Amino acid sequence: MRSMLKAMFCALLLMVLCVPAFAHPAEKVLLKWEADTETLDVLAAHPVSNPARHYIVSIIVTVNGAKAAEKAYTAQTDPTGTHERFVLSGIKAGAVIEVTTRCNVSGTLKQTITL
Repeated sequence: MRSMLKAMFCALLLMVLCVPAFAHPAEKVLLKWEADTETLDVLAAHPVSNPARHYIVSIIVTVNGAKAAEKAYTAQTDPTGTHERFVLSGIKAGAVIEVTTRCNVSGTLKQTITL
């Protein structure tokens, strides 16, 4: 009985330790500013096997340190990642745009562009 409990404990410990290995933030975030439409195109590459359970949960956009836009998700519609477009009116040359993507399981990834 005691050896069975040890074996169950070890199996549980291994499962808990392996979860972070499968959890990951976006691999990369690609940003493209379209000046004529004042639109920021965001592509968060986040390949997963089950986009209903492991997905980009939010994208937050700041301009010069102030939050300009945010989008929350409950799943990933594409198993390769998330694509979003944000209209950011009145952005001037020299502005610093930072995008933060957050995975629902573990991790964040930020990307910045200066216009």
